[in-house]
Amino acid sequence: MSPQAALSLLYLCLPLVLGNLSLRQAPQTIAYQKFHVDSLIVARYAVTTITSVISNSDSVAQTLVFQVQLPETAFISSFRMIVNDTTYSGVAREKEEALKEFQDRVSAGENVGLVESRGTSLFQININTAANTNATFTLNYEELIVRRASRYKQVINLNPGQIVEDFQVNIRVIDDQELMITEGSNYLTKEVVSQREVFYRYSPSIEEQNDNNLGLARDLEVEFDVNHPASGAGLIVVNNCYFAQFFSPSGIEQIPVDIVFVIDVSGSMSGTKIDQTRQALETIIGELRPSDRFTMVTFSSDVYVWNSNLLLATTENKQDGISFARSLSANGGTNFNGGLIQGINILRSNFVDMNIPLLVMLTDGEPTAGVTNEAEIENNAKTLIHGTRISLNCLGFGFSLNFRLLERLSLDNNGIVRRIYEAEDAAQQLEGFFDEISSPILHTVRISYPENSYDEISNTEFPILFKGSEIVIAGKFSATVCANLETAAVTVTGTGTMGMVSFTGEVNTGERSLIGGLEPSTERLTAYLTIQQLLNQRLVTDDATLKADIEQRALTIALQYNFVTELTSLIVVQEDGTNLPPQEQGQNNPISEIADVNAAGGGGFGCCGLSGSGQRLISTPLAMVVMILTALLLMKA
Repeated sequence: MSPQAALSLLYLCLPLVLGNLSLRQAPQTIAYQKFHVDSLIVARYAVTTITSVISNSDSVAQTLVFQVQLPETAFISSFRMIVNDTTYSGVAREKEEALKEFQDRVSAGENVGLVESRGTSLFQININTAANTNATFTLNYEELIVRRASRYKQVINLNPGQIVEDFQVNIRVIDDQELMITEGSNYLTKEVVSQREVFYRYSPSIEEQNDNNLGLARDLEVEFDVNHPASGAGLIVVNNCYFAQFFSPSGIEQIPVDIVFVIDVSGSMSGTKIDQTRQALETIIGELRPSDRFTMVTFSSDVYVWNSNLLLATTENKQDGISFARSLSANGGTNFNGGLIQGINILRSNFVDMNIPLLVMLTDGEPTAGVTNEAEIENNAKTLIHGTRISLNCLGFGFSLNFRLLERLSLDNNGIVRRIYEAEDAAQQLEGFFDEISSPILHTVRISYPENSYDEISNTEFPILFKGSEIVIAGKFSATVCANLETAAVTVTGTGTMGMVSFTGEVNTGERSLIGGLEPSTERLTAYLTIQQLLNQRLVTDDATLKADIEQRALTIALQYNFVTELTSLIVVQEDGTNLPPQEQGQNNPISEIADVNAAGGGGFGCCGLSGSGQRLISTPLAMVVMILTALLLMKA
């Protein structure tokens, strides 16, 4: 056979939710030879590597599909592909620059790929490979494992779509504080290495994977918690002058909540969604504490207020509220603004200084009645909430809604935004969200380091700290302080049921922390948190000049650390030693121009279970699309 070459279009779509690989509906000649997931969680920062080898054993070229779902808050930091003994790797570029480079290389006939955010939740590659050849894909992503309801949880969805001969999952959890809870799915093998380290393994047999020849389909979960002392400023780890602080005090009395549930009962909520909402409200109302106060507002074309006063959660009032929740029915349009304004006004008129005012809004659609202009809705909410401690929390049901509006409302008004997925467990999702926000222990939390002791730091002010959550900040000590091994005092203040409280600690700025013999990724965590925070600010900032400045700072950091974000893409090219990602060139990439975000406007970055302004952990890449042109091997008879 004479020499020949084939050119194929490779379409790659990246997502974020948990860790799913699939070769569904592939011909029998297309098979996984290997599927490995290796995750290392050191000081709650996870770096996960997914490696897959897919083979085409056919006598003709076939299309291979590599598919992965990643956690919603993860940043992809590396992608590499080996096809026919040629290696391609991804390097971060500004999004428009990456697209232009991709198009220019395509026009020049070069092999090139593009990985960019597009807004879906699926990472998928289709690649045409020659007969009897393999393709190896390696994907790295990084994320902070967030503490919610007193647990850190990592979830990986395993769904390859066929039986895999070499199937392994390895998860290693290491912490500087004693691990008090270490639980995993019952099919995981757990090895307790020490009080601060645990190792999970999973290697399903062929028989275990054999489910109608579709392979394994299950969620893998690992949960853990650590010993959280009642005093002190929390865990502080330092590496190469970069530091991370984890603050989650125990033994603090819960603050009563004043809560208004604002529920969408428009026609689009009919059926399963309204049934699940009724079910969730019944459970949530039943779990209110006697010191809590509550009421409900419903909206469709019109707005209905169950009670204009906040009622103490007595047994009788809770039963009346449950009866009302059971009577909810769905019809009409969506007067989103009307319901929102009513809920805020109830909290304003019933304000009690020691209680935490929470508004929880659930909707599944676009505003269609009353005020429908987004900017006007946002301004109405911001004007009424300004100067209060009201926390506006938005829950978006499904995907047929304006989730961006919900994000802006929550980020701009001290709240959390969350998507509720339409599934059998939607009621449990709603209940789980309420469990997170129903037990505040501190408000107006501030973390202070000595003036001039640091060059960079993430947000240090948080509106609310909930029981079972955690404040995480990160930054870099100044070179002078670090070089002199100076000790820095750390102070955390907040207001609880007994008034102002203070927690103090100190840290050796020149320390080089080792956790289980490993150095914590404090530098990359600083970059991760700062990008998240800046992108949150970008979302809620209307000032064009400020927004451009925020984008530039976020872009600079993302490029330094090869993160795929809303502002960056990976350009995927054949490796030649000069186009590797920065971390693979052995470069030290200090973060430059990290803003003092506390002064930049648009609220702070609320992380890790806080109902704070900025409580939207960016889902990046929200989606990724890759188009790769790759030449097949020249083949001779």
